[in-house]
Amino acid sequence: MASALFQSRGYSVIELLVAVALCAMLLGGVVAIFVGSRHWFSSSDAVSRMQESGHHALNEILGGVRSAGFSGCARSPRFVFSTLNDSDAVHWAFLQSAVTGYQGKGAGSAAAIEGAGLTNADPGSDILLIRRPVPGSTPARLRTPMSDAAEPLYIVAEGNALKSGQLAMIYNCEAAAYFHADRVEDDVVFHAASTAIPGNSTNSMGYAFGASAEIIPVETILYYVGTKPVLGGVVRSLWKHTGSGTPLEVSPDIENMQLRFGVDANEDSIIDEYVSADDVDDWQTVRSVNVTLAVREPDASRPSARHPPVSSEPVFRIVPSTFSATAAIRSRTSKPEDVQQ
Repeated sequence: MASALFQSRGYSVIELLVAVALCAMLLGGVVAIFVGSRHWFSSSDAVSRMQESGHHALNEILGGVRSAGFSGCARSPRFVFSTLNDSDAVHWAFLQSAVTGYQGKGAGSAAAIEGAGLTNADPGSDILLIRRPVPGSTPARLRTPMSDAAEPLYIVAEGNALKSGQLAMIYNCEAAAYFHADRVEDDVVFHAASTAIPGNSTNSMGYAFGASAEIIPVETILYYVGTKPVLGGVVRSLWKHTGSGTPLEVSPDIENMQLRFGVDANEDSIIDEYVSADDVDDWQTVRSVNVTLAVREPDASRPSARHPPVSSEPVFRIVPSTFSATAAIRSRTSKPEDVQQ
């Protein structure tokens, strides 16, 4: 009986303590693995989103650079005219350079910000202005030649993408004219004179275009780093301002943009040097644009209700990553690869 009782006794206190300690060690290891995996996933996700934001912003800007100044022909037209009212204003100055930059805190930056209405622009970042055809637009084609420079444009209706109220360019290899299409009806484009902005100061194109001349919508875009208030703080991102419309946020977490312009002063299709906006003497000699973006970790730059900022400046966990690329202005080079650095 005594032997049976001895064999059926429970675990001792020491054995229980050892078992609990082993279980605690195993549980601690599992928790450490879980926490480490979660931290790794969060970091990887933040880096992935940061790269996505940087690449998206670069692709947006460089796509605009490549298409800037499209004139429809490999060579520049001999005659270029604008019928637009207030044609010296930033949004309507199509006779000026297709690419212009404004250096952050530079000589022309404040005037450009005020003239374009960029009320949320960050003064420490550069601004890039691009004049180009509206992406994805199919040119309309004149069906009959103009009998004089002031008559409406009779176009081939099939595939016409031009809409009433758009700015447009009519072009052939001899001439180009920028105008406001105040009314588009089926196969007729009207361009009457008016006092509206950006209406036409005259109904004359200055040139009577022949049949097969093409018409394409055009736009002026300003890319800049802008600020946005969030929960008592501010965040920065890449913004796009098209014409006189409302600025749109393109990519979040873009903290800074710096621009360098490839200048070909002697017109030999070789870039002589890359300079900042304030050092460009003639914007017509710019053949390419280098864009450098500083991108912050997503969410780390955003103040939250639980952790509000102590000042108007956001607080960050990590230093920004830098994204940089260069694009040629295709209308100023016979081929993009012709631009050499």
